[in-house]
Amino acid sequence: FFQGTRRAAVLMYHDVMDRPAVYFDVSTAEFRQHLKQLKAANANVIPLADLYDHMRHGKELPERAVVLTFDDGYLG
Repeated sequence: FFQGTRRAAVLMYHDVMDRPAVYFDVSTAEFRQHLKQLKAANANVIPLADLYDHMRHGKELPERAVVLTFDDGYLG
């Protein structure tokens, strides 16, 4: 079933807001800092579809691959 062998980090965000409403929300400033840290680490942000294709069909992924996901589809 799984063809790919490279690892990828998947970061899940609930809401990114100026004023987080609950503990699992992230402020806009925190999110910017996360992006700066990913850039400093030479992370390669990829679409979730690329990770799926890697796992199912062995599509190559870049080193330090990272997928950013946002659940629920809220405006935040």
